[in-house]
Order: sequence, then C-alpha cells, then structure tokens
Amino acid sequence: MGVITQTLIEQALGLEATHLYVEQQNTRCRIAVRLPDRSIQELSVVPAEERKALVDCFKELASLDVEDRRTPQYGCLTVGLPGGPRSFRIGNLPFLDARQRQRIVVWLTGAEA
Repeated sequence: MGVITQTLIEQALGLEATHLYVEQQNTRCRIAVRLPDRSIQELSVVPAEERKALVDCFKELASLDVEDRRTPQYGCLTVGLPGGPRSFRIGNLPFLDARQRQRIVVWLTGAEA
C-alpha cells in the first residue's frame, strides 16, 4: 500500500492539487483532489474491501494511531519523490457513525523539502 500512497500523492502534485482526500464511503473508498480553481476532481475509487488498508497505510506513514477511529488526528507524512523527499501535513477526520468511517486529508501546499 505504501507504493499506492506515493503514486496518489504524485498524481495529485502533477495536477497541481492543493489537497488530497481519501474518503471512506459505504461500498467504496473515493480518492479525490482539490484543484487550484477550488473544484474537486475524483482520481480513483478503491473497492470497499481495500479501503481500511489504504486509510491505515496513510495513518501509519504519518505515525498516527491506527487503532483510534474516534478522534481527529494530525501529523506529518514524508514521501520520497523524484525531486527528493517532501513532507506534507495530514489529518484523519472520523465520521461519528456506527461504521467508523474515516476521511484522510493531505495538504499539498506549503510542502517542505
């Protein structure tokens, strides 16, 4: 899954996106970006059986508590990119429902080398 997270961030940066969203939904996991014109563009959809693994991978890479699905968490994610490693802020925002869904937000602006 680490390769997938890096690929998603590279795709988002290639589109000059400001944010990357990973949103767990009932039957799928939607991956979208916010573009500079403030519109949202869907990048891909991950099947329901893989959504937890993808969210957990982002949380592990940012040293967030994978088991905590009830409180918001914020951290830093460092990714090795072709131009060198870059760090991004990341947030995990839980939905307060019975399904324990989560939303990951990666802020792509103001990234450091």
